Amino acid sequence: MVYAPTAHSLAGGDDSYGQTDVPSGTFVAVAAGDFHSLALYARTSYDDLVVNGKGVTDVASWFNRDITVAGNATIQSMMYTANNPTMTVGGQIMLASGGGIDGAGTFLGQFLGLPGSSIHLTSGGTIQGSGNLLGTFSGEAGSTITATGPTMLGNISSPTSFVHNGTLNVGAQNVLLMNAGETTLGGNTIITGGQLMTSAGLTLADTGSILNNLTNHGVITGSGGMLILPSVVNGDGDFLGTVQFSGLYSPGMSPASITLGDPTFSGTLEMELGGLTQGTEYDHIDITGTAHLGGTLSVVLINGFTPQWGNSFDLFDGNLSGTFSAVNLPGLGAGLSWDWSTLYTDGTIRVNGPVAVPVPGALVLCLLGLGTARRLLRRRA
Repeated sequence: MVYAPTAHSLAGGDDSYGQTDVPSGTFVAVAAGDFHSLALYARTSYDDLVVNGKGVTDVASWFNRDITVAGNATIQSMMYTANNPTMTVGGQIMLASGGGIDGAGTFLGQFLGLPGSSIHLTSGGTIQGSGNLLGTFSGEAGSTITATGPTMLGNISSPTSFVHNGTLNVGAQNVLLMNAGETTLGGNTIITGGQLMTSAGLTLADTGSILNNLTNHGVITGSGGMLILPSVVNGDGDFLGTVQFSGLYSPGMSPASITLGDPTFSGTLEMELGGLTQGTEYDHIDITGTAHLGGTLSVVLINGFTPQWGNSFDLFDGNLSGTFSAVNLPGLGAGLSWDWSTLYTDGTIRVNGPVAVPVPGALVLCLLGLGTARRLLRRRA
């Protein structure tokens, strides 16, 4: 190890991987290996770990060794891990703008990425972080991202598995994508700010909330507690287990057929009618457990559809408990009316035709009396 607390560092030799590309600055330590160079900036409270080139091993410059960082560090360029080394972090690793981690190694510790930074894991790669995770994350088949503490995430796409057991936050400008594999969220999970989208499996291991808007195109399971959804929820994905929709839930991005386990509706459930075909032209929900009704059922017409006399719409199949606090149905043509008397028994609403005008009771008695009088007169005649 070369210590240069007051001088710049220069490096020479093969630069095919950028390993001699040591940036200018004042360092407390520098090291060079077969496929990398390392430089520790001089700092009073923490150190920046500057990694240039690829094929990073360790500060001792051995070919396929681990990297150990005792203090805070900043990775200012792409770092590639060859042959599955492990980087153990005692402090925090910061990914500078444009920097990143790329490879199949295991990264332990706290990670903070500035905008433009990225982490990509190849098969077998893992991240286990207990700090803040920012930036863009992606993983190939066989990779795993695990967050065990309070975590701030940026964009995540396609990890084979993502396990989180702390408080999970998504920044307002970020999108959390669960596109492949199985995702497990546990430990009072709270997601705020950005948009959560999933097209794969997502499991909530404990009671928790997703506070931002959610678009579900996969299967979300609340296996260990209740999943609370107080914001806008849509998508054609299913929700299994116990889930509470306390905000606006609009199944599908257009009409869809959705499967729910044991849902509780305490906000607004919006069902779309755009035709007569269940699941493709109007929304339908299959309940595998029991649906606990409350809040508002709002039925809306889409795509210029106009219901006609005799049309029926099977909105729910399964066990229904309770009633909606309010049922809002769209307007119909002249003389038509909604019949939702069987909504809570078979989940169906229907369109009735013109209603006959009732005859007042006094008029009925009068007509009956006239008929009796006529019969008596005929007999006398």
